[in-house]
Amino acid sequence: MAGLKILITGANGFLGGCIYKYLKSKNHLIDVLVRNDINQILKKIDFKINNFKNIDCIPVLNKRYDYIIHAAAMPQNEAKKSYEKARLVNTQLTDYLAAYCQIKNIPLIFLSTVQVYGSNLSGNYTEESPTDLSSNYAFTKREAELKLIDRVNKFSLKTKILRLGNIVGRPILNESSGWDLFANKTILDAYNSKKIFIKNNPYLRRCFLSIDVLLNFLDNLFNFSSQNCFEMNHVINLTSGNSKSLIEFADCVKHYNKICIGNNVEIIINENLIEDVPSFTISNQILKDFMPDLKIIKVESKIKEMVCSFY
Repeated sequence: MAGLKILITGANGFLGGCIYKYLKSKNHLIDVLVRNDINQILKKIDFKINNFKNIDCIPVLNKRYDYIIHAAAMPQNEAKKSYEKARLVNTQLTDYLAAYCQIKNIPLIFLSTVQVYGSNLSGNYTEESPTDLSSNYAFTKREAELKLIDRVNKFSLKTKILRLGNIVGRPILNESSGWDLFANKTILDAYNSKKIFIKNNPYLRRCFLSIDVLLNFLDNLFNFSSQNCFEMNHVINLTSGNSKSLIEFADCVKHYNKICIGNNVEIIINENLIEDVPSFTISNQILKDFMPDLKIIKVESKIKEMVCSFY
């Protein structure tokens, strides 16, 4: 396949950086919108008044792309401080880029989150399940989803909304905030101190997912024979189809430290925080239909790979 022209927003962040490195290795032609570029867009009068007629005044947008991957977002720990600021980045910027894609007839790939289903999950969830927006981050991501779907219905926008589970993968930069995520921090702490501190209820469950699922999904999407695939399944859960508790994840990290490099890692929990938590699954049936080889991409393999990469 000839190299595609792709614009990635948030390429200096955890997910955007991983996507950028991977797609560059596949010989695609990549442009980026990083934090400084986005801050400039947010200051423009056309953006502030929600006027998309002069969108080409943004130099990097005055080009033709095969795809735009919108990975830029205000993360949860920042979003909780201000709904208005979170909405500016997570919702309005998404709609701004969607308008550009609509005008230029470019498919938009939007990275959303399974957090739109809520924080206290129980049972099985599919793409059709009701949302439960319990945080500024989830609320503004869902607002962005609804704006995209509205443009699909009114203007035939081509989009894929990817509801990501908790991504596990080595950040490109050592100073990346991706190391602050529970999964990656657990692996890093096991290396640095041979101790894993679980500072929350150890039986809380998360939908952990190898970064390789996202990267392989993009490969499959780009290799698809027709862009008609954008006319179906606009929302897709990118999940493993199951969940792990925090302590189950930590036990897996401990296991691979022992068998791969001979390190004994201690897991430290606060017993006062222990509570029973119901099990849940976030269905990945649409993803499995799209990626027949999904079953071979295991989060355990990514944990092992990351553990071994430090040595």
